Amino acid sequence: MGIQQAGVPLPSDAVEEPVFVNAKQYHGILRRRQSRAKAESENKLAKSRKPYLHESRHLHALRRARGSGGRFLNSKKNENKQNEAAPSDKSQSNINLNSDKNELASTEGKC
Repeated sequence: MGIQQAGVPLPSDAVEEPVFVNAKQYHGILRRRQSRAKAESENKLAKSRKPYLHESRHLHALRRARGSGGRFLNSKKNENKQNEAAPSDKSQSNINLNSDKNELASTEGKC
């Protein structure tokens, strides 16, 4: 009784395994499939869609670095890794700078 099915299987002859969809979207999907089948039977072609909407966004996406599988690399993860390594390097460089300042002050005092 407490177990509910995640989705409703779509009826399809081409698919061997059932495809589960959101139950609230089920009737809308069937309605669109019927309207597409009707338009195809009447030889009405649907408008062809552009491959992308905005040229500038497309060019930006082409330039972005991608990982394995073609996914975009997450720059936030890369920044976090660099920031974790950087503070330890900075702290040692500050120690060195401070020791250099101390040596300079001590040598100036001796003169």
